[in-house]
Amino acid sequence: MTIEKFTWRVAVPGLLLLMTQSVLAEISYEITNIGLPSDSYYSSHAQAINDLGQVAGYSDANNSQSFGFTWQDGQFTPLQSTLTPEGQIGSGGYVANIDEVGQVVGNYGEEQQHAFIWQNGSLTDLGTFGGSNATALASNASGQVWESYTGDSESVHLLQNGVEIQTLAPGDQVISVNTNGQAIIEQDGDYYLLQIAPGALPTLLPGSFTSGQPTDINNAGQIVGFYSGEGDTALLWDKNGNPIDLNTLSNASSFSLARAFSINNLGQIVGEGYLSETTYGFIATPTGNLKWNASSGAWDNTNNWDSSLGFTPNALLPAVIQGNGSNVEVSGPASDTMVKSLSVGQGTGTAKLDLNAGSLTALNQIDIYGNGTLNLSAPQLAAQSINNQGVINISGSGSHRVMGDVTNTGTFKLTDTSVQYTGNFTNNGAYLSDPSTSQFNNLNVGSSGYLVGGAGDQFIVTGDFNNSSTQNTLWNTANADLIFAGPAGTQHVMGLTGVDRGVTDAGSVDNFAWGSMTLNNGNLLSMVDGNTTPGAALYASRLILPNGLSQLNGISSNYNIYFDPTLAENQYLLGAARSFGSGSGQLLPWSLVPFATDLVNDQSLTPNQQGFGAALAEACTAPTGALVNRCLQLQGLSDAGKKAAIASLTPDQVPGQMAGPIKFSMTRMDAPFSRLASLRSGNGTAPLSFNFNGVQVANLLGRNALGGAAGDDDSLFGESPLGVFLQTRFTFGDQQNTLWDRGFSSESRAVTLGTDYRFTEQLVAGLAFNYTNQSLSYDQSAGYTETNSYMGAVYGSYFLPQDFYIDWVANYGSNEYTFNRQYRYTGFSGQTQANPSGEQYNFALSSGKSFNFQEWGVNPYVRAEFLNMHIGQYQEQGGNGFDTTTAAQSNDSFVTSLGAEFSYTASMNWGVLIPAARVEWEHQYLNDNRAIQMRLTQAGAGLGNFVIQTGAPDRDYVNLGGSLSATLPNGGAGFVRYETRLGQSAISDHIVEGGIRLSF
Repeated sequence: MTIEKFTWRVAVPGLLLLMTQSVLAEISYEITNIGLPSDSYYSSHAQAINDLGQVAGYSDANNSQSFGFTWQDGQFTPLQSTLTPEGQIGSGGYVANIDEVGQVVGNYGEEQQHAFIWQNGSLTDLGTFGGSNATALASNASGQVWESYTGDSESVHLLQNGVEIQTLAPGDQVISVNTNGQAIIEQDGDYYLLQIAPGALPTLLPGSFTSGQPTDINNAGQIVGFYSGEGDTALLWDKNGNPIDLNTLSNASSFSLARAFSINNLGQIVGEGYLSETTYGFIATPTGNLKWNASSGAWDNTNNWDSSLGFTPNALLPAVIQGNGSNVEVSGPASDTMVKSLSVGQGTGTAKLDLNAGSLTALNQIDIYGNGTLNLSAPQLAAQSINNQGVINISGSGSHRVMGDVTNTGTFKLTDTSVQYTGNFTNNGAYLSDPSTSQFNNLNVGSSGYLVGGAGDQFIVTGDFNNSSTQNTLWNTANADLIFAGPAGTQHVMGLTGVDRGVTDAGSVDNFAWGSMTLNNGNLLSMVDGNTTPGAALYASRLILPNGLSQLNGISSNYNIYFDPTLAENQYLLGAARSFGSGSGQLLPWSLVPFATDLVNDQSLTPNQQGFGAALAEACTAPTGALVNRCLQLQGLSDAGKKAAIASLTPDQVPGQMAGPIKFSMTRMDAPFSRLASLRSGNGTAPLSFNFNGVQVANLLGRNALGGAAGDDDSLFGESPLGVFLQTRFTFGDQQNTLWDRGFSSESRAVTLGTDYRFTEQLVAGLAFNYTNQSLSYDQSAGYTETNSYMGAVYGSYFLPQDFYIDWVANYGSNEYTFNRQYRYTGFSGQTQANPSGEQYNFALSSGKSFNFQEWGVNPYVRAEFLNMHIGQYQEQGGNGFDTTTAAQSNDSFVTSLGAEFSYTASMNWGVLIPAARVEWEHQYLNDNRAIQMRLTQAGAGLGNFVIQTGAPDRDYVNLGGSLSATLPNGGAGFVRYETRLGQSAISDHIVEGGIRLSF
């Protein structure tokens, strides 16, 4: 019978390539006889074949019925359905084609033929399209069907999902169409090769077709058909349009190949032939190799192959480039080319193939052996699989596509280009990018594989990134970009091979780090341990989340991601350890250092604050405990917020622990001097004083004339040699903020109890006990210090001729501190507690002379005092990471005073009243700037050390005071006194005293 056949296939654009001319090589075909479905049939007809090797056809039975089938690998499957039992398609039935997804089309019926499409046991009746008969000629996976029907005239229609979208002119017949826009059509008995394009005109096929009929064209441009004469003959056409008898190229001498109906893109031909007067379907598969002859520097069969690479679309043979005995370098074709397979290398010499112009498609595999090199600058390289053991270089402007699964155990190198890999890429060798963009579907890196890329290199993964590499010293993507891309909802998997080194600047070194990792909006990422390295992690300088922190919910990981906190682009990630949507992993900066050097050295910060800021930055390089979270919080602050945090956190409250006793003289035992002055004046008055706000500012030594004589007592000491006195003192003052000092307000309360004995008219000595409670409240709610001091003293006075005297006091005691430090910054507030202890000792010596002019008295005096204080080392607690350890402190003070007191004695009817005024100049010789050694307790070993300096003291200042004392006739006495200080910068000091004296 005469069969008009149309083939329609759809492929990925660019995968199968257009050839407008063809050349036939000296090749042979291996013939397979498909046989008969069973003994019930007397013939079989192979009508079509797809690229999967599935054959569609029909068989004739003894009952004049035709039965449709598919055939593959020796197995027949009937086109079984409810409309076609056992595959029966009627006496006029016909199978036309099979597409790339296994859909079979044709017609079935008896008196009237209906077009049909069949797949997997289901047949759809397409009707007759308004004609008397119809045949479905071709189909594809996109729902398109070409249908021919016979009515008033015969015509061909293209249907899309059952709706007509194109009609050919009446009388035209489409014989075959390939996906590259080539079609064979019949017009008025002549056959034309038509390039389908707007305005294109059909070109009459070269050669004589008087008795030959073309039936199919594949995507490589190969044309098959048959010759009808005295006997049918299956044909191939060469590039000049000359028909070649397929029987002359086959290995089946007894099998006569009568008609060729279809050719797939692998070059396989199906048709029908005769064996022992029986018609059988057959498959003809091309065999042989296209091999480069290193000796001649040309391809084998040089007369039949084009120049240069010479791959011809008619052959579709394996191509072998092999250097045996010498090195081989072959230039690729100028136009797109297709081969069955390609191998480069494996000979005794090197082999190189340069594909600089035409793209290359291998229908099977491409093998680049260890001594082979493939240089690709053409747009495309395609194969079912590409196995590289040698070198593949890809370069050139524009985008390249590498289609098919790739396995690399050699070297892939990209230079200034962009490549998309459509299959799975498995890398067990070197993949080098310099700089380029690589887009992968699924990227699999084995234990011996590694990637290298720098700034400007992008590795885009639209599927999974399965990484089990152990080549941490060869792997280098620390400046390259990793991008997980895909439509919203795309789920990615990433294998982690880096070791979790924790929070450290060195964590990314030789540790599979990336310059950045991007997770596209709406994409999901699951991170798993790729190479079973304990404690896996990912170090990436930048983590790019286009939709912000909410995208962390799309990450599932039991492993940490570390990023560079110094980059401005990462600031939105700072401020806390962030969790993922699921899993125990966290997003952390790979350095917790919160402050840059220039910020720490900002001149708006005091020297103490600068020193502390540098220490905190250092401590955050290896923090422990709660300090980890504090460093994270500080990183998230603005520069202004960071400087405010440093100012608040700096523990410059510590110098205040010694400021009260030394700057404000709050623990000085002045009561014995006051007592001795009272004895000299004869009225026995002893002052009661207390220091306000815990800051000892006044110098209370030199109490040489506080009160006048009571009555007419002629004895210097009165009649009783034993005396007891009680003195209280209240002191208040404040310290303003300075470059070195944190401001505070202070108050203290003191009580002194003493007893003395007059041993001679010149010598008095005694013992005293003092308790002082001092409290400092630091400015800006920065905490407080409370001190309880307990001291014992030995005192005495010796009277010299001419009314001169010498007084002395020596005391020793302990100080118990309650130290509270408070601080705050945006998003955090905290405090620390400590209970340090210390001791102090003091020696004071005073000398003067009393002058009396009737009711008036003048007492000039000089005084010298040495004080030593010591506080033992202590550690703060409860600081939420900011607790400090303070080293032991010692400080010395030596002051001298030169002053005078002026008094007036007024006798009253109830006793004696003495108002007095005092002025003294005081000079400090010691109390120099101290460097208090401190350390952030939760810093790593050897880190977080700093000093707090106290600054230089005011050396000279003046004390001014006044008092009012009274002596009663019964020997009782009392007084009150007020004193203030002038000349000390940033310090104010006020003393209120009162006292009583009891005599025995």
